Amino acid sequence: MKKFLKILCIIISIIIVLGLIFCVIDNQRISKGEEPIFCLDASGGSIICYFGLGYTIYGTYDDVPGSLENAKTDTWIGWLLKEAT
Repeated sequence: MKKFLKILCIIISIIIVLGLIFCVIDNQRISKGEEPIFCLDASGGSIICYFGLGYTIYGTYDDVPGSLENAKTDTWIGWLLKEAT
């Protein structure tokens, strides 16, 4: 049983670390005006919406379609903090 818990903790830790790394990489790409790599695109019309591993990138297009400068990133940690207050 202890071995199972240890393996489970390692797997959960790896998923959390990968989610943080993916979020940082995609956030850097968004700030440069590029498309994110590790997200699923759920955009429609003038709305930007990407879903990643524990985070969401959302916003609206400015005057130029494809412009991602005003997109914001929201993480599951942010959701937890909002619910706690």
